[in-house]
Amino acid sequence: MIRYFYQLNYKLRTGGRAHSPHMLIYNPRSHRAELAIAATALGPSAPRLAMDPTLTRDTIELILSYLSAVDLCRALPTCQLVLDAGSVAAGLRARDLGLPLPPARPGESLTKGLRFVELAARRPTKVAAGFTHSLAVDPASGRCFSWGGSTAQDKPEKLQHVVPLHHLGHGISEGPAVLMPTPVVGLGSVAIKEVAAAMDQCALLTTGGRIMTWGSNMCGALGQGDFEPRSSPTSVNALADLRMTQVTCGCGHMLALTAGGKAYSWGSADSGQLGIGSAARFNFYGNGKCDHTPRRVALASEVLIHVSAGGAHNLAINTSGDLFSWGSGIMGELGLGDGKSRLVPTIVRALSGKRVVHASAGDSHSLAADETGAAYSWGQSGYGKLGHGMARFLAGEDTGKRCELLPYCLLRRTEFIDGQRPSQLTPQMRVVRVIAGSQHSVLITEKGDMLTFGWQKATGHGSECGNEFEPICVHMQTASTSGTEPIVVTTGSAGTHQTIVQTAANKLLIFGGGEFGPLCTGTLDPAPSRPTELHLPED
Repeated sequence: MIRYFYQLNYKLRTGGRAHSPHMLIYNPRSHRAELAIAATALGPSAPRLAMDPTLTRDTIELILSYLSAVDLCRALPTCQLVLDAGSVAAGLRARDLGLPLPPARPGESLTKGLRFVELAARRPTKVAAGFTHSLAVDPASGRCFSWGGSTAQDKPEKLQHVVPLHHLGHGISEGPAVLMPTPVVGLGSVAIKEVAAAMDQCALLTTGGRIMTWGSNMCGALGQGDFEPRSSPTSVNALADLRMTQVTCGCGHMLALTAGGKAYSWGSADSGQLGIGSAARFNFYGNGKCDHTPRRVALASEVLIHVSAGGAHNLAINTSGDLFSWGSGIMGELGLGDGKSRLVPTIVRALSGKRVVHASAGDSHSLAADETGAAYSWGQSGYGKLGHGMARFLAGEDTGKRCELLPYCLLRRTEFIDGQRPSQLTPQMRVVRVIAGSQHSVLITEKGDMLTFGWQKATGHGSECGNEFEPICVHMQTASTSGTEPIVVTTGSAGTHQTIVQTAANKLLIFGGGEFGPLCTGTLDPAPSRPTELHLPED
């Protein structure tokens, strides 16, 4: 901690936090007070602050804002001056993380809200897994690559057939499957913040807050105001006046979030997934309702911090940690206790008071994690992708109940039951990110552990394992031995056959089934794979 404040001292001297609204005139004599504040964060036994008279209140607030919620909690009781500066410091840190502090609950400490912000803060995802194709941004060069096939290639033997390939963004409208990473064209010097993919469409968000889309454009899913496909990234002009912070792809629709916390949607509207109500005017593509131009989602009174688009439903989290869902609910994927669809966002009452930090919508199921590290799943239960255990899955099969209508907390246990592998989600693991694929699910813990469950081909446990009905840790095969090593994962994306993740070391890993070409190995090996490093071409 002391070393950390020496670094902070340098930042303050050199204007390392120039965007702060606080006007600081740094006095070297206050260095002693900085170290005293640092000492207070080391524990309750640390000495009380001996405040230097040259240390201003603004400086104290700024120094405290560099502390995590845990360290700030330990520092606050040390003296009244620090306690008084704590609320401003927490607000500064929350702002730097890109989110406002949530409304305080009765009797709740200041740092509890800051802890929620730290857990819920955006982690831009620079990898995307679609149906039979994938996207990845090279962590080193920033270049975007894509590879894979088309939804028209529903069998491996069709991969050499000439099919539409607009969604690869290679500037061509058709061709055979592309089995190795190939640069997406037309981006030039565009700096990419995150990417998204689903079915036959893709999207990216630039660091400047602009959204670009490309792909087949069925149902107007590209938001371009027409139904014409695009073979290279094209700006969504309808959102040009807004600064966007997130974009996510569903099956035939997209969902995006503005810097002000408002959601926009476009594309297929057959199940109410656009969230704009029954009175809206729609376009028609074939026999289905859709809208080829972005429309504001009917959540005007809420400030959102996260959105996720699924098969035909969506999820959103507001600044208080409340979860909303809308769209198709026939498999219980909305978590509202029934099998009904919703045309406008509806709060998921079963999770009220939980403060959800992350959520993900899959094809027909949903996942969420709350501030305590608990994980929840609901919706269609095929292949064990809800992670509720084999006994609960089989009971549902016997009774014809193949879905969960309400969020169900994933169990943490270690005993062997009913011949299945026990859950490896231990009581010590805090889940902070959830990823719902088509028929499998992924959990990421605060320490970077990755656990998967569901369809055998997509979970990364190798060909010797079957479908997993509870969370099981994924390990990486080492190159030199037949052993495994732990993976420290920060973020990722799950598709139909494949999962791509980014590690704390900025490595990209990919695993799943490669019979449709999404693993970029140059072959069509259908055997389920363990995680392997994804190497993108160099300049």
